[in-house]
Amino acid sequence: MSKKKKSIGNYIGIMNILMLCVCILIFCNLSKTFAANNISPSTIEVISYYSFIENGNKVNYKNIAYGFIVGSDSYIVTSFSNVKGANSVFAKIRISNDSISYLKLYPQDNLFSLYYWQDDQRNIIVFKIKDFTYTSKISINTEPLTDKSKVYYYYDSLGNKNECSISSIVNLYKISWLILNINSQSKIRNGIPFFDKNDKCIGMLIGTNSENSIAYIVTSEHIMNIIYQLYTNYGSTIFKPHINDYLISPDIFNNLSPCSEDEIELLLKVK
Repeated sequence: MSKKKKSIGNYIGIMNILMLCVCILIFCNLSKTFAANNISPSTIEVISYYSFIENGNKVNYKNIAYGFIVGSDSYIVTSFSNVKGANSVFAKIRISNDSISYLKLYPQDNLFSLYYWQDDQRNIIVFKIKDFTYTSKISINTEPLTDKSKVYYYYDSLGNKNECSISSIVNLYKISWLILNINSQSKIRNGIPFFDKNDKCIGMLIGTNSENSIAYIVTSEHIMNIIYQLYTNYGSTIFKPHINDYLISPDIFNNLSPCSEDEIELLLKVK
C-alpha cells in the first residue's frame, strides 16, 4: 500500500513539475509578445518581395524592415531603401496581441492609393492607402534639434528600450541628418522611429555603422514635408514612378531571404 501511495505521490510531483514548465513557457511567450509590441503599437513590419532570374529560373526573395504610421490620415512611412527595386510591398500591422493584418502598399492600381518620395538622399517613402485608418499613430516633433545634451530613445528588434544621444547634426543640401550614439545589443532595422522624452518622433533610422554604435537619422521635418506633398496632391494625378524601376539597394540585397511563389501569390490577393 505504501508503495502505491509513493507511486501516486511521484506521479503528482511529476505533473506539478510539468504544469510549472507549461506556465513558464506561456509566461515567456507572453513576455516576447509584449516586448515585440513595445517597439510601438504604430510601428509596423514592411515586407518587400523581389523576383530574379537565376540560371534561367525565377527565384523569389523577401526583405523585412520597419515603418510607422503618422497622422489622422494614417500615412505609412518607411525608408525608401527598404522597398527600392521591389516587385511588391506589404505592411504587416498588429491589430492586437492575437490579430495581425496585411495591407498591400505596392503595386496599387487605385488613383487614391499613392506613394511619394523626394530623392534618395532623404531616403524616405510615404504611402497613402485609400480608406485605411489606424487608431494608434505616432506623434511628430518637427522642432529643430540642436541640444546635444538631451536624451532620446528607440526600441530594438527585441522590444528593448534604449537611450541615445546626438553625436552631431549634419545640414547639407537643405537636408538635416542626426548622427546618434547608440548601444544596441540586438539588430535594429531601417525604418524604426526615434523618440524624445515626450514620446514624439524626432526622426527615422536610415542606417547604422557596422559596429551598431552609430545611427543615422533623417529628421521628422523632412518626413512631414513629404506627407504635406501627398496631402496637397491627394485626389489629383501626380507623377508616380514605379518602385521596381529602381535598382535594389546593395545593403538590402545582401540581407534577402528566399520565399515561395505561393507566399507572394497569397499576399497579392490582399486588397
